[in-house]
Amino acid sequence: MSVDALLICEKIAEVALRRHKLIIICSNGNQAKMQGFISTIEVPRINLNLYLSKELLEVPTGRRPLVVSGKVQDLVNTYQEEFICLYNIELLFHPDLKTNPLQLLENISRYKGLVVAWNGQYKDGILTYGILGHSEYQAYDEVHAELILL
Repeated sequence: MSVDALLICEKIAEVALRRHKLIIICSNGNQAKMQGFISTIEVPRINLNLYLSKELLEVPTGRRPLVVSGKVQDLVNTYQEEFICLYNIELLFHPDLKTNPLQLLENISRYKGLVVAWNGQYKDGILTYGILGHSEYQAYDEVHAELILL
């Protein structure tokens, strides 16, 4: 077992009894390291962009914000494992979906443990996604998750 896999196992044990069973692996701009890290995780790994793009394809654009949270919840519920890993989550940040990605992940993590690959930054107590001024930009100063910074 690699050092990265051991770290994830330790973090899973730490958060397993918390209200929010959420581990966010924040890339801090290091995509290559994120991909390597995710490949070592020994829980089911789900490409959320791929799943959502297929699921939302037939949904009219105006209805997508109404169904996206349910689609993610339905996906997570199909797994019996205590924890799963979500990667390629970028579609959640699309402005047309009108969702709060962190809040969605926190809500789901109350019932299912999540390890999430977050392609953003964590600096000075603020978790961000995207670049300030971009339509997908999000910033969170209150995060109910265990953070792993790459």
